[in-house]
Amino acid sequence: MVASLIQLTDKLLPAMRSRGWGRIITSTSSGVIAPIPGLALSNALRMSLLGWSKTLAAEVAADGVTVNVMVPGRIATDRVGSWMLSRRNGNIPLRKRSRRRVV
Repeated sequence: MVASLIQLTDKLLPAMRSRGWGRIITSTSSGVIAPIPGLALSNALRMSLLGWSKTLAAEVAADGVTVNVMVPGRIATDRVGSWMLSRRNGNIPLRKRSRRRVV
């Protein structure tokens, strides 16, 4: 999961730096904010992605390359659908949950 991203970035980054412009955007989960029980390996890999992204962002910013990590919250899927329906939307600024097609 992480190794292939780093390998791909290593191949593309030199061209981004030479142009003085580039965007690297990765997506992880809310497990980087609050680890998800039962997903220890996934939580660890996602945290490593976050750490790598933050480090890379600091290293390439002067070359005009930005590195960002998207951290979507809970998405209405079959896995969490019933749990989400039972929860309030009060802590979400838009007062509604996102759907897979939106993300």
